Amino acid sequence: MDFSRDGVDLAVRHGVGRYPGLRSYRVVSVEMVPVAAPSLVEHLGMPELSDELTRWPQVHDADRKGWSLWFQAQGIDEIEVPRGPSFNDSSLLLSAVIAGQGAGLLPAAMVALDVNEGRLVKLAKPTHMETFAYYLVYPEEKHSNLKVSALRDWILGAAST
Repeated sequence: MDFSRDGVDLAVRHGVGRYPGLRSYRVVSVEMVPVAAPSLVEHLGMPELSDELTRWPQVHDADRKGWSLWFQAQGIDEIEVPRGPSFNDSSLLLSAVIAGQGAGLLPAAMVALDVNEGRLVKLAKPTHMETFAYYLVYPEEKHSNLKVSALRDWILGAAST
């Protein structure tokens, strides 16, 4: 999202919440689940342990932090530097995973239909990760804008109930 080019005042991003030049407010965290295309699972075999996924090709979020946080939540600290394609749009990340480019870490609710219909395979149980969440973001210079403040307060208020 290019705020100046796209004429957008606020956005919701999924990631770790650190975006240079933007104010960021955590709205909600969700369960994340590692998934892959059935063809990739057939080629590599279903992982029995979470640490086996450290050796799989991976598709990443733009910040390249999701997998690291997921592995840490599983108690796995020995991981390599993230490599593989990354996307700043979760629907593009999902498309890459379905196409077999690698395993992806996505919100469980987002992939539920694809899992149920056999386009994706869950590689492990969903994990709730507080840091990797949805964040309301906007440029610093919009902070005093009354409309931005009103919408921010409404969204954050609704999310806290």
